Amino acid sequence: DVEMQHLKAKMLAGADFVMTQFFYDMDVFLDFVRRCKKAGIDSPIIAGVMPVQSYSSLIKMTEFCGISVPQSLLDRLEGVKDDDEEVKTIGWEHATEMCRAILTSAESEDFQVEGFHFYTLNLERSTTRILAALGAVEVLDGSSRASSSTMLDQNQDQGRQRKESISERATSTRRVLPWKPSAMDRRLKEDVRPINWSNRPRSYVQRTDDWDDYPNGRWGDSTSPAF
Repeated sequence: DVEMQHLKAKMLAGADFVMTQFFYDMDVFLDFVRRCKKAGIDSPIIAGVMPVQSYSSLIKMTEFCGISVPQSLLDRLEGVKDDDEEVKTIGWEHATEMCRAILTSAESEDFQVEGFHFYTLNLERSTTRILAALGAVEVLDGSSRASSSTMLDQNQDQGRQRKESISERATSTRRVLPWKPSAMDRRLKEDVRPINWSNRPRSYVQRTDDWDDYPNGRWGDSTSPAF
């Protein structure tokens, strides 16, 4: 079709990979992959996955973007659409099922899925749960950690406890650090973080007194410390 020809033209013009829009119907994605193969597009295809975070946002965004939603997913959400936590649980479970099914189909149909692009919308917990369910990150249970399954909130004025988030438990077995570890593979060994210089203005001034003024930086002199 016309859209597939436009996509092929982009690949021939030098695009390295295809990243899809988010979807909730696995069959739609698999049909897209088959059409790409039929059109001679052999570039890596990355599936766009956006876990459902709320019922209202699901309806709004899918209608706006023209995304089809399986009736089975709508039926699961209908009874709990006013309970955000239940909606989120169904959301990440559905996304996990899709990812597993796509990986299985890729093996049986002999095509390669280069990866998944997760639309987190700055809400990382659902994505972390998906990665943990797929075995992509390690989530340590309470028996393997010295800390309790609940953490005392740092704000003593509130005097309340909060549950340890899935992101905070998605760590390696490295030593405990004074920040929430990243779930990204390339940052698993991270043991240094930049200092927040806004809390140390004198040190910041001393470290940057030889920096050139804007608009150097990226577009300025390559020999400048600010480049």
